[in-house]
Amino acid sequence: MENASKALIMVAEILLGVIFIALLVIAYYNLNNFADSINYNIQNKNINEFNSQFTVYERRKNLTVHDIVTIVNLVNEHNLNNADEEYQIKITGNAIKNIETIIKNTPTFISDNQDKEYTVNKITFNDRTKLVKTINITVSK
Repeated sequence: MENASKALIMVAEILLGVIFIALLVIAYYNLNNFADSINYNIQNKNINEFNSQFTVYERRKNLTVHDIVTIVNLVNEHNLNNADEEYQIKITGNAIKNIETIIKNTPTFISDNQDKEYTVNKITFNDRTKLVKTINITVSK
C-alpha cells in the first residue's frame, strides 16, 4: 500500500512537470507571435509613413512647380540612399525628363515652369516591398 501511494505521488509529480513544461512552451510560442506581430506593425507603419510623403500629392490637379521640386528631391534622396534597383523610385509622365537636371538646376527649373500646373496621376507600389515604385507626373496647364 505504501509503495502504491508513493507511485501515485511520483506520477502526479511527473504529470505536473509535463503540464508546467507544456505551459512554458505555449507561453514562449505566444510571446514569439506577439513579437512578430509588433515587428510587422512597426514595419507597416514605417512603410505607410514613407509612402505618405508621395501619396499626399496623388490625384491633385493644381500642384505647383515647388511641389514637383519637393517630390523630385524626395525621390532623389531616397534613390541615393537605396542603390538596389528594386527600391528605386522612377518618375514617369511628360512633366519631368531627368531628375538630375532638376536637382542641378532647381532655380532655373522653377523660373522656367512657374506658370505651369502639374498633376500626380498615379502612384504604383512595389508588390514585394510595398514601397512607392513609380510616380506619374504630367503638366495639366
